[in-house]
Amino acid sequence: LCPQKLVSSVIALYPVPPCLNGDLACGIKTLCPETAEAISLIPSLTERTLNTTGYTLHTLQAALWIYYSGAGVEEGIIRAVNLGDDADSTGAVTGALLGARDGEDSLPARWLDVLFDADLIRARADALYDMAQGRQR
Repeated sequence: LCPQKLVSSVIALYPVPPCLNGDLACGIKTLCPETAEAISLIPSLTERTLNTTGYTLHTLQAALWIYYSGAGVEEGIIRAVNLGDDADSTGAVTGALLGARDGEDSLPARWLDVLFDADLIRARADALYDMAQGRQR
């Protein structure tokens, strides 16, 4: 459960906590050992050595690897999906992290213009943000 809790808490927080803004060592000792190890390996990984099997830690590791590369939202999501294997999971987690960092305005208009139920998604995102801030809508 530890990796899932980490992903859930990362996605629910806004802005992205300092330890996901480049300080890889921040808070790593408080993570479960498997998660801490997976995150600590990120600097030594390359696109060829990333695992994208869909295993939660592989997905998190690949998403954070792209996040730390400094990629923008569009570039990062495309890179994540192009890694292959469990591309939808890796793309979704990468998009959540990059989107939390850069905001909705960083998404290409051509993606948003064709997004099904965009208003509903925005409303739910706003409600999730408010919940994370301790507010109710």
